[in-house]
Amino acid sequence: MKTIYLDQNAASELAVAPPGSKWRDIRSMFARGHYERKIICPIPMETLIESAKCRHDKRIAINTLFQELSDDMAFKDLAEMLIESTVALARGNPRPFPFARMSKQWSNNGTVAALVAASHDRTREC
Repeated sequence: MKTIYLDQNAASELAVAPPGSKWRDIRSMFARGHYERKIICPIPMETLIESAKCRHDKRIAINTLFQELSDDMAFKDLAEMLIESTVALARGNPRPFPFARMSKQWSNNGTVAALVAASHDRTREC
């Protein structure tokens, strides 16, 4: 199975793609690939931050996209992955698993979204 990283721009376009658009075609291909267990698209933690400034309906659409493609998995935070990889390398352990379980309802919490948006005022998306 291939892991595909969808950045905020791609996720936003795929999430709200109108029928008949090239983005809708791409979303359909990703959905088919995921259904056939050929790909997985875990949600990047950066997407949670960058989506915080989006309208509620757009956050829900992005959440729905990732529910379809991620099996509720998210990429771990970069710092966490670096620490785990360094420790595994030093101990001679296998590579750590780079994903964590993700709440299905992250996009519904307006209070959290407002707090994240306020603390990340340089977010360009949405």
